Amino acid sequence: MCNSINYPKLNKLLLRSLDFEYINSRHTALYYGWVEPWHCSPWWVLTYCRSGKIEMQLGNPDGNYFVNTGDLSVIESERMVRGEVLSGDGAEIDWINFRFVAMDSIDLLSHFVIPNLISGETAVRLGEQIVAINKAVHDNPDMTTSAIVKKHAFMILELLLEKFSPIPDFNMVIEAHEHFKRVLDYIQDNYCKNIVCEKLAKLSGMSSATFFRNFRKCFGTTPHQYILSLRLKDARYLLLSDSITIGEIAETLGFCDQFQFSRIFRKHCGISPTLYRKRQRLR
Repeated sequence: MCNSINYPKLNKLLLRSLDFEYINSRHTALYYGWVEPWHCSPWWVLTYCRSGKIEMQLGNPDGNYFVNTGDLSVIESERMVRGEVLSGDGAEIDWINFRFVAMDSIDLLSHFVIPNLISGETAVRLGEQIVAINKAVHDNPDMTTSAIVKKHAFMILELLLEKFSPIPDFNMVIEAHEHFKRVLDYIQDNYCKNIVCEKLAKLSGMSSATFFRNFRKCFGTTPHQYILSLRLKDARYLLLSDSITIGEIAETLGFCDQFQFSRIFRKHCGISPTLYRKRQRLR
């Protein structure tokens, strides 16, 4: 956790609970015509373009944009994306896969209005922090949880919060997490098990119908879908490693069997767990 940030857009409760989760990062040289297939990540991806030109595609015509030298691409968590190098000399990039979590379950950046493309001085300053993280991790792979990496990560956060504003209902989101804290804590500890809605309603002190209605109003999804999203997020993380089989992932996350897990994963992520693992291995 980090208590050193003193920024007016975050209240004291958020600051006390704020934590940085590093997944991976890398400096990469890409050749002309290189294509990254359609994929989505459960975490944020920031890509700083040192040189070259890349087209990013977000699944709709209005969502396509070009990342030129000195620009920064921002892909929010759970967003389908595809990338292609357009410059004849290829491209050189630094990227980081991460998230900031507050109150154990709030993906902080998802509650700020951050564009997919950042240019100018802000992009360069953000890029400098990503480059510094990659250098530290490259020099010593054990540095991923070090104070140095977290220092640069929280500089990224400060730069983003300095430049961009929270969503209109930001305070309501925080209040909802405070109101449902006992429920969310229980879900966080047990989402790989069979959780019944009646138990959650009891923890909230509401009837089942009232709980279901208020939960959906506050979080924009049902309790079942909320729990499923946590399982699938863990699944995508576990698929990054070859040391655990897909069947073992299914069992670990509380799915009935590998077939059910694969069917649900394909439905929500657009590809099978096997193909997802293969694509991540190629990145």
